[in-house]
Amino acid sequence: MRFSVYPNDHTMRHVHAVLGRTRVVIDLLASGDVRIADRERAVSPPNAKKSDVRKTLALAVANFDELVELWESIHGKA
Repeated sequence: MRFSVYPNDHTMRHVHAVLGRTRVVIDLLASGDVRIADRERAVSPPNAKKSDVRKTLALAVANFDELVELWESIHGKA
């Protein structure tokens, strides 16, 4: 599993998760929750295994504070 935050990316606070061939854009909400981003191609490939998507979300929850810290170190406070 790899999480990435891109320096030239836009707000809403989010990370890009990669697990094998599955890519998921995950929003990091102010409430402390995570969700799949509401955008086209937030999950790719479109037929990605649901278990892989669930795993990316679970790991984002488990590492929420560190992911927020990473986002804010690049983009500032949201």
